[in-house]
Amino acid sequence: MAAFLAHVVNDGRLARGLFDPEQSQPLDPALPTGSILRVEDGTPCVLAAPDTARASLYRLLARHGVDPIHSPEVRAEVAKIVADPGIDDPALIDRRDLAFVTIDNDDSLDLDQALYVERTEQGFTVYYALADAAHFVRPKTALMEASLQRGTSYYLPGLCVPMLPAELSEDLVSLNADVDRRALVFVLELDAEARSLRTTIERARIRSRAKLSYPGVQAYHDAPGESPIAGQEYAESLDLLRVVGELRIELARARGVVEYDRSELSVALEEGGERFLVGVRRRNEVERWNEQISLLCNMEGADVLQAGAALEHVQPVFRVHPPPLLRRLGELEGVIDAIVAQRRLDAAWRWARGDEELAVYLRRIEAKGSHTRVVATIRRQIRYANRASTFQAKSGLHHALGVDGYARFSAPMREVVGIFTHKEGLERLGLATPSDSADDLELRTRAITAANEAKKRQRALTKEAHGLAIDQLLADDLSLSAEDRPIRAGSVFGLRGSRLYVALDDFPIELKVYRADLEASFGCSYAPSRDNTVLAPREGEGPTFALGDEILIQTDARDAERRRWSFRIRSA
Repeated sequence: MAAFLAHVVNDGRLARGLFDPEQSQPLDPALPTGSILRVEDGTPCVLAAPDTARASLYRLLARHGVDPIHSPEVRAEVAKIVADPGIDDPALIDRRDLAFVTIDNDDSLDLDQALYVERTEQGFTVYYALADAAHFVRPKTALMEASLQRGTSYYLPGLCVPMLPAELSEDLVSLNADVDRRALVFVLELDAEARSLRTTIERARIRSRAKLSYPGVQAYHDAPGESPIAGQEYAESLDLLRVVGELRIELARARGVVEYDRSELSVALEEGGERFLVGVRRRNEVERWNEQISLLCNMEGADVLQAGAALEHVQPVFRVHPPPLLRRLGELEGVIDAIVAQRRLDAAWRWARGDEELAVYLRRIEAKGSHTRVVATIRRQIRYANRASTFQAKSGLHHALGVDGYARFSAPMREVVGIFTHKEGLERLGLATPSDSADDLELRTRAITAANEAKKRQRALTKEAHGLAIDQLLADDLSLSAEDRPIRAGSVFGLRGSRLYVALDDFPIELKVYRADLEASFGCSYAPSRDNTVLAPREGEGPTFALGDEILIQTDARDAERRRWSFRIRSA
């Protein structure tokens, strides 16, 4: 069936393809210009009304070349898979007796992971089931080509473009509750301190007992007697998830892993998609515990791949995170020294990079319980010093996790590199027939390239989508009279020449405040210090702004041509 994404032009008489401008479709009846449509076999379906937040997101996808529509070839392959999914494969180990559950966001439909935890004489056994996407997505198929083109599933507020069609990612491959599913199960045997003793991997058939959410499981741990989870056959497993998760967090701390603030910007869509909803989302403890199991699975999987790296038929992929450059660490130490000196803090606030790990330093200054803006600013400076992780063929250090090997087994439906990693892991263990090595080498190169490009694209999409939401928030300010516009408090997190970077208190949003705004607000010219930690009046009288300072800002105007907001500034 022919399908394409379009927007309405010519006062609703014609739909023009968003991804192929030559694609067009006459419309009857007329639709408002600017509507976003899905046109299938000549029949239009309205996805977004003109000038809405949802419409802006579809146009954002088009600018980045992320087409939500899968080709007829892909859909034909999916129809064959649905007709014969192989879930009754007699080669699968039957693990349906284990009370697996999935834990994810409330609105997640692509359920990659399910878990079950039990206590043993040695400590614990964690059964971590991953969707068996590699069984369904094979080399030299239209599905594999589509996965390579996308690289990943893309997530925007209220909108997901799945790497695999919804018939797979939300149904047949997804580890949905109360249905039999194929899975790659990591059997992780741990000691009493949750250190790995032995890991085996099996292809199995499982049946998840429930689709749980992070908030729901957190509510169970906070007040077990008030939760419907209490008394369920998987309740003890969730109790042990907490125990294992906390033990694994302690092991991570011992490796020097830096723990970052768990608050993040939350952007969603109002019902109907008219506007963005902007708020704050804080990761709860259950997410942290679950994350530790996922990380452990990927570390153990990397060991399996590394052990077979010398075999001709194994082409592993690893995720590598290089440490900060020594130059950046030196700059970080200097910035911290400048912040300490500016605030006349005692010497205990300084960081000696040769003598103390960053993770230890952060925990030490947080324990002081004072100068919260300073601590938050130092945290942000540490993040500025970090480098990005990448996928590559050779194993290497994952600096952020403090381990020497890491592979991405845990996202087999959402990352093409996950599908390829599963395939190679299965071949390494003799659970799948090896592919031609020359073909796999080429496929690995393409998967790595696609995965790295997709990471960059997702970052750009997220940044631009959040930018649209922030624009809406500030435009709402401008709709008010000047005296009614909110005055928002924030912290000066960064300084680069002509602008300050301000993180708001109410929302985890970082705004650019240009020097011209300061000069207009205080009637004096400003200049940065040589180390870019202080912006001070060059002439005239006005407040000085240093890293970690509180600052009060009020939306003043929008320069549409330069896509820049200007603010009225007040010193706290």
